[in-house]
Amino acid sequence: MNGTQHSADSFGSRRSGRAVLGILASVVIAGLLVSCGDSTSTVRGRMFVTPGLQGSAPWGEVWLLRNYDRVRSDLSEHERLLTLALLQHDAEFMRAELDNILRIGEIRAQLNALRREEIPVRTTRPTNPTITPLTPIDSLFSLVQVQTRAATAAEKATLGTRIKALQDSAIVVRGRMQASVNDLSQKYATKKASLLKDADEIATRHRLMSTTVRMDGEYRFEKVKRGNYGLYGRYSLMRWFVLEPVKVNTASVTRDIGRLRSAIVDSRAVTVLDATVNQIESR
Repeated sequence: MNGTQHSADSFGSRRSGRAVLGILASVVIAGLLVSCGDSTSTVRGRMFVTPGLQGSAPWGEVWLLRNYDRVRSDLSEHERLLTLALLQHDAEFMRAELDNILRIGEIRAQLNALRREEIPVRTTRPTNPTITPLTPIDSLFSLVQVQTRAATAAEKATLGTRIKALQDSAIVVRGRMQASVNDLSQKYATKKASLLKDADEIATRHRLMSTTVRMDGEYRFEKVKRGNYGLYGRYSLMRWFVLEPVKVNTASVTRDIGRLRSAIVDSRAVTVLDATVNQIESR
């Protein structure tokens, strides 16, 4: 009888143990299912959009990329090459238009003298300034030296007329440079298009998702697995890109994509030139 009772107790214990294990297994499986259900995220944000732009036309694209560090290394080299190429084009432009650039610097210096009620008597220009891709165009303006003397009472009455004549002259000089400015703009567009094509090819190899971005700048990706990624903001109209890292570790992640660096969007030389001429006109 005792043997029979002992056998029954052992059998009951084994059944209880299997029941506990079964319950534990069910809990683990349920937890895994819940975890799997929560393992994807929504990634959203905005690309930078130039203020004032409106309409429904595409502004660009956003690509979700894997292997962010590798992509960043490759694309950083492309951005470096592009920046050097564009600055080299700026240097070529400044060498070709040196006489007109120095004339703008001369006009600016003479205007400053007139506004101090001084009369320019002698202007000295540099004969052969060094121009490299890192030379700022405003440094060329500053190379022009103007010697002055105090204006007489009679000359003070003519300062307004003299200033207006110099302002008109600046507009004429800027107009003479327009063909070179157009040529520089075309060089920028060609170089950027070529290097953007190469950058797209790099990013495409790591692309997981993509979406078109309208003028509101908003983008959104659904069901993104947790992990680290890159966001490739492709500015179609400006023909270049911005790469941003994004860590996806919550149910919803917001990551905006910054604006392009100004040196890549427009010629630094032309931007400063036009700002200087506008300043001459408005003062």
